[in-house]
Amino acid sequence: MDVVGQRPLSYYRKQLVETELAFYDMYNALTDQKEFKIRCRIEKPSGSHIARKVCYPQYELTAIAYETQIAMIPKAQETRGIIEPLPTSSGVKVLVNNEKRAATEHLIKLLTENPELLEQYQALITDMKNFKQAKSELQQARSDY
Repeated sequence: MDVVGQRPLSYYRKQLVETELAFYDMYNALTDQKEFKIRCRIEKPSGSHIARKVCYPQYELTAIAYETQIAMIPKAQETRGIIEPLPTSSGVKVLVNNEKRAATEHLIKLLTENPELLEQYQALITDMKNFKQAKSELQQARSDY
């Protein structure tokens, strides 16, 4: 009889988060573009009490803040002070498409100029693949039962 050990999915998730945060720290230290820096914060998804750390590029946070501010301004008399709907993440992503393209080009430039950042990025990609594989194996095992 063979005994096969398996790491829990939480192990791979934790490893991925640690690698991702280390990459963001190194990236932020190397970039001189304030709008391209990655900012992380603790958020609770709507309807949940479970907080988690999420990270956004500064240009996205700036767009969210601006769109929220615009939505909170009461409109003309005919709207009777009704507040506009708050921005959605998908709506903001459309608004920042050009910034995202520029940030990606900036990242590629930094990766080509900094071997340590490239190494950290490759570790991040590896951990993403490991997590995805472990998650897939867990789902497969659950469906086999």
